[in-house]
Amino acid sequence: MGGIAGNLKARFFDIIPTENTYFLRTDRPTKSINAKLIEMNFAHLSPFGSPTLSYYVNKKHLYIWFIKSKPQKRKISVPEPYILYRRYSKENRDMLIKKKVSKDKFCFLIIKKGHLVSQITNSKDIMFEIIKKKYSLNENTELVETDAINHNEAKLSELLGFLNPKDIFELDSRKILGKIYEQAKLPLITLFLILNSANLIAYKYVSHLLSVRKSQLKKLITQNESIRINYEKLSKNTEFFGKFINNELSIPSAYTVTTFVYKALLASNSVILIYNQVGSHLALTISTQNAPDTINRLMRTGIFENVTVISATQGSGNKTILNLDIKIKNFANLGNKKNG
Repeated sequence: MGGIAGNLKARFFDIIPTENTYFLRTDRPTKSINAKLIEMNFAHLSPFGSPTLSYYVNKKHLYIWFIKSKPQKRKISVPEPYILYRRYSKENRDMLIKKKVSKDKFCFLIIKKGHLVSQITNSKDIMFEIIKKKYSLNENTELVETDAINHNEAKLSELLGFLNPKDIFELDSRKILGKIYEQAKLPLITLFLILNSANLIAYKYVSHLLSVRKSQLKKLITQNESIRINYEKLSKNTEFFGKFINNELSIPSAYTVTTFVYKALLASNSVILIYNQVGSHLALTISTQNAPDTINRLMRTGIFENVTVISATQGSGNKTILNLDIKIKNFANLGNKKNG
């Protein structure tokens, strides 16, 4: 069975040796990720003539491997460093993976706190302590020495794990099954094993995506509730200040009213005896020699809606004492009437 599985993996996966790759790690992009976008943004950093690359992305980082030679057609290129990293890394642990290439050539993978941070390829043997110091690895850093990984040794889960779960989710299973069956000529049980592994990855991806969306929805509902409460408070405040402005600030100021009253009475030789303004109402008691002229002058100021004589009594000499109730114009309401 191991030979059959190895043959099948060799048909559809191309394991790229570590020494034929160049590694680059960067922060995970906030926008959507696909091979074309990655090539456009990072291909110029490849030390090889060909811009061919493979990539893997997790929650925090984007891992890119530039490939020295063009990958085989109709095969999925999986960098060997990814398999080594997946197989040996431990959460929050510093590790150094040392792969032997030849008698005097080695490749090194530097893992810090569970994350692959660097890759050294085609190098002579380097002292463990020098690498620990250069990459600030802790004293308990674990050293793992390994040989090359071939298709027989690579686990199917390790190969499928390199695929983008979103791509697997979007695969047409019937077409993939037909293609594999046609090329592999293997028992259906083996093919179903592959597809089930892919479906498991897709299921995990969808489950994770659903969890993220639920969390985002819950957050939005909470934010919207806060916005709704603030909106209601703002509406109430707007209504209150709107009424206040219409009722109080839309009439002329007390200083303006007093100035117009004084000028009107001065022109008619009248004297103010009592002056009391409350909002848009003015209670005024005056002494005047010509009541009709005084009332006419008050109306001609243009700031009064009406002047009502409450009482009129004879004063000393030819003067008349007038008690007036004066309604001050509300210019906001006046504007509304004009608009209507």
